[in-house]
Amino acid sequence: MIIIYHCSGGTHSSVLAANIHLGILPEDRIPDADEMLQKTNFDRSNKKRWGLINKVGYDEHGSLVCTLGRRFSIDITIQALNSLSILFDKKEELQLINIHNDVNFLMKIGGTLSRGLHMVGMGRPIVIKGSQAVYPNIVEVVKNVKQRLYNI
Repeated sequence: MIIIYHCSGGTHSSVLAANIHLGILPEDRIPDADEMLQKTNFDRSNKKRWGLINKVGYDEHGSLVCTLGRRFSIDITIQALNSLSILFDKKEELQLINIHNDVNFLMKIGGTLSRGLHMVGMGRPIVIKGSQAVYPNIVEVVKNVKQRLYNI
């Protein structure tokens, strides 16, 4: 199975979700900034990576876990990926998880400053603060995905 966590930029919420899914980031507490930055690709992507599926790793069930920055073309992106999975008769093996719903205002502002305007020093602390605020919500999304896919 291929699990793709997707969001607008593919560098914050989807990265957190994929790394929670793989057990790289904890489910039972909110990681500090150093943990997010040192263990993951958090806040490292750029617009050249939009539309590319990024392999993060394999989970304990052998599923490939990926991220995708799809900007604001959610419907087109989902339709394209689903149609590709149908063409190859792999519809059941592709799981697309929209994590963008858990993005808050601080993440949007911080992400725009850090990734969009290259003002990392100003934007990164803001996006980290916003990410820490919604972290429990992202953990719940990941837990729900695992429950649905693996009955855990």
